[in-house]
Order: sequence, then structure tokens, then C-alpha cells
Amino acid sequence: PIISYPEALGELTKQYRTIAISGSHGKSTTTAITSLIFRQAGLDPTVIIGTKLKEFSGRPASPAGKNFRLGKGPYLIIEADEYKDSFLNYYPEAILMTNIDREHLDHYKNFAGVKRGFKNFSKNLTKGGVMVLNKDDSPVRNLFKKDKRAVWYSLKDKKLASLISKVIKIPGRHNISNFSGAYRLAKHFGIKDKDIFKAIGSFKGSWRRMEYKGQFKIKNLKFKAKVYDDYAHHPTEIKATLSAFREAYPISPLFCVFQPHQSKRLKVLFKEFTESFKDADITLILPIYFVAGRDVELSKWNSEALVKAIQKKYPKQKVFY
Repeated sequence: PIISYPEALGELTKQYRTIAISGSHGKSTTTAITSLIFRQAGLDPTVIIGTKLKEFSGRPASPAGKNFRLGKGPYLIIEADEYKDSFLNYYPEAILMTNIDREHLDHYKNFAGVKRGFKNFSKNLTKGGVMVLNKDDSPVRNLFKKDKRAVWYSLKDKKLASLISKVIKIPGRHNISNFSGAYRLAKHFGIKDKDIFKAIGSFKGSWRRMEYKGQFKIKNLKFKAKVYDDYAHHPTEIKATLSAFREAYPISPLFCVFQPHQSKRLKVLFKEFTESFKDADITLILPIYFVAGRDVELSKWNSEALVKAIQKKYPKQKVFY
């Protein structure tokens, strides 16, 4: 039979005790740490994730690792993508939801459509299943406040946030939030604290998620810079990533090199993009990356227009095309 990727993955979710990590942002990192927690606990999960993990290197090993792990245990842990309602094909025993934002509006048309998609996904939860939800995210909170299947997590749980912040190796409050969700999910499945925190403490990040690439140096000058790569392509993600770098390097000049991803996204979220780079000392914006088959060039909504809009709105900000 010829079926789509989400349909094929959907068939797999019926054969395992499936845990689906969903949300507009933070899915890959949260799926990664959840997978490592379950592995640390000896549950040997099968994992399909939207990034690469060095912990899944296998043979032949690649520098970034792999995005798949075949386990022998009963659990399947997946990153549940909402694009084109892909996640409606999945039937999980547990859903972890990080947040709901104005993303993939080329498909959903508006924010109401996005929220409707996540609400419909929650209906796929198997009988007796659990939803681990971010109480700090108002769209998630409002959408599921009366749902009896919900287990909530929050940065307002100061004790848990403090415990995670003491062992976490990657910066950013958003990552402490993501790991709090993974903690609550793991506790639901009876995993011990020692296994959870050992996995959190050993995790150094994944491919293209605040990934350290090395140092850039200029000969004969006392100039060197740590270089990181990040896939952040939505205003909310950009702000969270830059905030995390500012937190990690409070006194270092922060250079941001950004390539917009799809002109449709730039058009719909143009105002939000103009407000995304405040934590950077200097921002360099490149021409748009066009996704084949999913994007068209919109002459008015381009990188030059974004730079001009930022310069007009925030004249003291150093932004260049």
C-alpha cells in the first residue's frame, strides 16, 4: 500500500504504548529528554524524533547522531507534528503538550484553527490515557482547564524548577519548562527521580538546538567567538533562544545571523518578527529560505523589508541585511 508518512507512523502508534510529544515549540528537545529518561530507567523505548541525538549514534556513527532508535520495550516515543494535522493520525496513551502558538498558518489559516487542531488531537488519546500540559501557556490552559485527563506542570513549581536548574546543562527557562513536563510524564509512568535527574544532567543538547559548532577566530586580532546553530524559525522560538544565550553569556556581545524560513510565515508574523531580536547586540538577516513546494516569493514581504521595519521601529538596534 502507498500511504503518507503520518499514516504509516499512525499505524505504528497502534502497535505500541505510544507517548506523543506535541506543541508549537520545544517538541524536539522535550522528545529527546523524555526518550533519554525512559532509556535510563531501562524501559528500552523505540523513538522517532525531529532532530538527531548523539546518544542514538549506533553504527555507522554520524557526528550529529540519529533521529531514530529501535528499542525492545513496549513504548514508542514520538514527536507529534501538527503541520497539516499530521498528529491526527496518531493514537497515543500519553500526550505531552508544551504550548500552542500561531504556527503553520498556511494550513490552519488562523489561531482558532491551530487550537482546534490540538483539541482534535486530544480526542485521539486512548481510554485511560493522560495529558501532561503546560499550565504556564494560556492557550493550553484555557483549552483544557476542565479536562479530567490533565496533569499540569509549571515553572511556578519552584521546587521542581530549582532541582532541574541545578543539573540541566543547556540554558534557558523554556528548557527548564520542557524538562518539567518530561519529569511529570516520567513520574506518571513510575520512573524514579534518580533516573530522571541522571538523564537530565547528562543531556548536552541535540542537533540544531543551540548546538555548539566550535570557535571562530581571526588571525592577528584578539577576536574569537563561540558559534552555535539553532533551528529557531518562529518569533517565539527566536526570542526564547536569544534570551537563553543572553542568560548563558550575560556580558558577551551577541551576534545573531538569521535566515527567515518561508515568505508566507514572514508575512503572517511580520510584526512579531520585528520584535524578536532585542537580545542580540548585532543582527544580520539573510535572504529568505524558500521551501520547495510549500512557498512562493512575496515581493513585499522579504528580508530587506524586515530590516527596514526593525530599523524604523527600533532605531538604536543594530540590524543589517
